[in-house]
This record gives sequence, C-alpha cells and structure tokens, in this order.
Amino acid sequence: MKPRLRETDRPRRGRSVLMTLAAAVTLVPLLSAAVAAHSPPTELRAPQPPAATGTVWSWGANSSGELGYGTRIDSSRPFTVADLDDVSALAAGYALRRDGTVWAWGSNWAGQLGDGTTLDRTSPVRVSGLDDAIAIAAGGSAGYALRRDGTVWAWGSNRNGELGDATTTDRTSPVQVRGLSAVTAVAGGGAAGYALRRDGTVWAWGLGVR
Repeated sequence: MKPRLRETDRPRRGRSVLMTLAAAVTLVPLLSAAVAAHSPPTELRAPQPPAATGTVWSWGANSSGELGYGTRIDSSRPFTVADLDDVSALAAGYALRRDGTVWAWGSNWAGQLGDGTTLDRTSPVRVSGLDDAIAIAAGGSAGYALRRDGTVWAWGSNRNGELGDATTTDRTSPVQVRGLSAVTAVAGGGAAGYALRRDGTVWAWGLGVR
C-alpha cells in the first residue's frame, strides 16, 4: 500500500513563495543602504534647476576645480557653477556678468584667473581691477576682455607674448594690450590673441606672430 502523506508532510508552496518574497523585501532596504553608501554626494546626484536667469552649468573633469561648484569631484552631468548668475557671455573658465565684471575659476598656475594669485579656485572669483567689460575670450592659459572704451586687457600666461604688453612676464591681474584702440571684438586661441577694430582690420599677438 502506498503511504499517505499527512497534511503536515505536504510541501507548502505558498508558504515558500511568501517566505522568499519576505526575504526579498527585507533585502531591499539593505541593498538601498549599500548603494547609498557608495553613491556620490547628494549635491552631485540631484542637480537643482537654476534659481535665477543667467546661470552657468558645467560638467566633465574637475581636478583643478574647473567645474566651479566648490569641489574637485568629476561629473558626467551638468551642475550649476556656484554663486554666479546674471551672466551674459562665457569663455572657457570665464564669465562676463551684465554689470561688466568678469569672473573666473579652475586652474591658476600662470595667474589666468586674474585674481592676483596663482591659487586654483573651485568656485568663481572676480578678475581684479576689471570692470565695464563688454566681451571676453580665453586663450590656452590666458584671459582677454574688451572694455566699453575699445581697449583690450589680458592676464595669465605670457611666455609667448600672448598678453600683448611687450613682455614675456606672466600676469596675475589684467594688463592693457598695447597699441590697440577702437576694438569691437576680441578672441584668443592657443598662445595668441586677436582683435577686430572698427576700421575692419584684424590685429594679432603672441605665438607665431612676427
């Protein structure tokens, strides 16, 4: 005679499934806690929408603070540059505000932030002694600004004469580019600077200029 299974001997599939689900539910908060422990800081996970117009957003490598949000943590997503709004123009590492001031952040080995030092900055600092600017440009390690009076000012690396002040001395604050007036546009590239004058002529200085 085939032995009969008692009720208590029968496999209880429903109970096994429920126990498995209960175990999974128990694991969820543990896994969430483990993921959170290895996640980036909160401010890097949830970028907030800009609170004002004219904000600047950045992303990428950040070893020298070139993203401008107060840390040296790289980011693959955009975040707002700290304490900077009402911006009307941008160049790499520089921002022009509507009040005519120029702000800079990131690497500063040659004084290219224009704040009178060679200290890297992880958040924006004002380029010293410069106001009434209407346009900006960035060279390799130099900054340029066009002022409302038509003059051009430069700061940073000057090893190839890219500041246009007739020297090869690096400058940690802006100096006027010599011999230029009535300028309407300015540009920088590599180790050279360029300016367009009202008469339609283009002027250049720095590496490769003879």
